[in-house]
Amino acid sequence: MVPTAKKVVDIVGQIVPISTATANHSGPGGLRYNVTLDEWAGNIRGSDTFNLASTRVFANTAAGTKYVYFKLRKLRMDPNTQCWVYNAAILRRRHSLDRVRGRSAGAPACAGRRRT
Repeated sequence: MVPTAKKVVDIVGQIVPISTATANHSGPGGLRYNVTLDEWAGNIRGSDTFNLASTRVFANTAAGTKYVYFKLRKLRMDPNTQCWVYNAAILRRRHSLDRVRGRSAGAPACAGRRRT
């Protein structure tokens, strides 16, 4: 039996210094994640998992709390596909003059859902 179609999930992730920034895979620490899933007679079978292990270095010019954000942006998600982010965490390295706190990260699991 041969799949009747292919479905694409294509997303970008990046660690950014401001909450309003948009993820860019060609920017510092940016990565692109994509997968193709088989569709069988209107139903997508299977799933895939991405490892969002990103690294980025920020210079600290003064003491105090610094915030960083892990952003995800959809480039393409075909109909009947979906993604979930779970086990989200940002690890940080502390130095005497800075503290870094992460917001919003994770590993999306992308899969198809049954068409109703």
